[in-house]
Amino acid sequence: MAIESSKKIQSKICIISYDVIGKKMAGPGIRFYEFAKILSNYLDVTLLTPNKIDIDTEGFKTRQYKVNNYKSLQRCVENSDIILIQGHILYYFPFLKNFKGKIIVDLYNPFNLESLEMFKDSNMEERIRIDKNNLNILKFQLTIGDFFICASEKQRDYWIGMLNAVGRINPYSYDSDSTLRNLIDIVSSGIPSEPPLRSNLSIRDEIADIKEEDFIILWGGGIWNWLDPITAIKALWEITRSRKDIKLVFMGIKHPDPKLPEMKKCIEAIRLSRELDLYGKNVFFNEWTPYKSRQALLMRSDVGLSIHHERIETEFSYRTRVMDYIWARLPVITTEGDSIAKMVKVENIGEVVKYEDTNQLARVIESV
Repeated sequence: MAIESSKKIQSKICIISYDVIGKKMAGPGIRFYEFAKILSNYLDVTLLTPNKIDIDTEGFKTRQYKVNNYKSLQRCVENSDIILIQGHILYYFPFLKNFKGKIIVDLYNPFNLESLEMFKDSNMEERIRIDKNNLNILKFQLTIGDFFICASEKQRDYWIGMLNAVGRINPYSYDSDSTLRNLIDIVSSGIPSEPPLRSNLSIRDEIADIKEEDFIILWGGGIWNWLDPITAIKALWEITRSRKDIKLVFMGIKHPDPKLPEMKKCIEAIRLSRELDLYGKNVFFNEWTPYKSRQALLMRSDVGLSIHHERIETEFSYRTRVMDYIWARLPVITTEGDSIAKMVKVENIGEVVKYEDTNQLARVIESV
């Protein structure tokens, strides 16, 4: 009876994901899925997603919403004490501004900065339209949120500037907490408490042309326009001139969310690997590795790669997939410039390389 009564007094939270959550998902979806799992130990959790979830959801409820039907979300939200939102949710469901409970906004993904690179090849009129829309969504979030979370101190500095610009940092908020931690704080993407399990599956069950004795470099996430697979492939080509047992595996090239456009950088990476005669021999592109299946690739790999360009997006990013490398105890090779690179240096868990330096990256890979 005591357990039943404690369940009854749990606060209710709706976690509303903008990203697809399921067997195949990317960083923002992974983050909210793991949030739901952890928070279900303390709260009555309902996870709302734009798709029907096809992955384990023990401990919390799930609902599918439709962006063209606000009632699909409203029925669940109106009975909640707290909502946790991300991305463009307010764009599709502006009625949430009238929510009577507490609104927590996750700002871990600075989509306004990503979009500057993602739509770089669009005409200027369209780029301006997208940018204005993103800024309006962000200002809306920053105005109505009760509490904000992000992934690093660097991100927090960025968002404090924006919160100040919209009037959220003022004598009232300062007197309430001069550190502003009651307004915005850090919730990094962590790693599972359980260690990854070794699978009976062979790497050849995933990729037939890889031998068990091969040295495997893993690119853990998608290939986005702000990342730099080109330098990675060129570095691999340099190495293969003296050894053929080294393989680069891209874990996913087809994002599970059909709303996202095809990435130009992905097309360029595939083209280059063909031109250098590496495609299907030393470079492999998986369509998208299911979340639960990633353990087999992680446990069989020898090093994890996170390579990006020198962009403003880099400085404020947080590469979720690098946490998988740490979880699997893989050495990390990453480009300088972001909070992950600082962590790799401080914790001595890998190597940090310069931007677009093919020779240095090749030397570092060979030294692992």
